Amino acid sequence: MTFTSIAVLPPLPAEALKSIQQARDEMLQEREYEIYLTTYDSHVRLDALVEILPRLNDREYWTLLRDVWISSEVTLPDKDKWLSLLRAKRPERDRLMVPSDRRFLARLPDVVTIYRGCGHVDGIYGLSWTLDYERARFFAVYACGPRRRVLSPQYHGTTPTIAKATCPKNDVLSYFSRRNEAEIVVDPTKIHLIDAREWRSSR
Repeated sequence: MTFTSIAVLPPLPAEALKSIQQARDEMLQEREYEIYLTTYDSHVRLDALVEILPRLNDREYWTLLRDVWISSEVTLPDKDKWLSLLRAKRPERDRLMVPSDRRFLARLPDVVTIYRGCGHVDGIYGLSWTLDYERARFFAVYACGPRRRVLSPQYHGTTPTIAKATCPKNDVLSYFSRRNEAEIVVDPTKIHLIDAREWRSSR
């Protein structure tokens, strides 16, 4: 697996920052929340969403929460914040998933086998799991790569690890297929861990 190098860009001039903020203010005024959130880098987009929560109706809340989750590369550092948002007692929660994902989740067995790739055993108890072992393997390697070192250095790993667990379908917070990750989002206190072991390439 190869990783794209990350360029370190110089800070924007004050005038450019002012222009960006003016554009954001106009987007908020026009309720263009989806576009507004895309003006923030993915690793800070959750905080931008939290700031505008009082402005959102229920449909916007769940739809934007879905979009921000799917665009987030790292969720473990904000696990408690994510759990609070995903458990919100707001109407129209079905908007968190698109219809095809809701139908897929409904067809899963009552107890679901899931996998998680991480960079160390300390990262096992996260929210993001997958039905696909190969995707878990991909993320185990990613968690030890240079991009993770930049985005969340406190969770950068050195030992690609794959965990296997089961969880009751009723405890699944969401299922997402949009990134082709067969992603299961679940409170890690609801899983039954079967196994966790270091993954080593055969090369």
